[in-house]
Amino acid sequence: MKYLFILILLCFTFQGMAQTLDLPTNSECELFKEKKDFNKEERLQKIKKLEGKLVTIYFVKGKNNKIKSKYTGIVDLTLIKAGNSSLKNITSVLVVKENKGNGQAVAHFPLTDSKNYRIYLVECLEK
Repeated sequence: MKYLFILILLCFTFQGMAQTLDLPTNSECELFKEKKDFNKEERLQKIKKLEGKLVTIYFVKGKNNKIKSKYTGIVDLTLIKAGNSSLKNITSVLVVKENKGNGQAVAHFPLTDSKNYRIYLVECLEK
């Protein structure tokens, strides 16, 4: 019973130490600030300009924007080039390929219209 209590206490301690994303600091580097009522045609053009560029995606939760996951990858336009999706779907999802080494890659699909996904251009963050 004592060990269970210690384990639970440790879990809450580490959970409290989770990193948070400071939104105002890098706000000029965030790619899709508008989460609702955005112009779909403008968003599509913005996504097309990102092809082959390196982006970092943060998946955050809560009022303090606790970082749940972070990954960096290259924007891929496979979804757009396929041409069988609606404009709403194409502008709501970004395809990002993360290189895992040894020729392996993982595709991620962050939502551009979700407040939980924060997408940043890497070259802007490095300035």
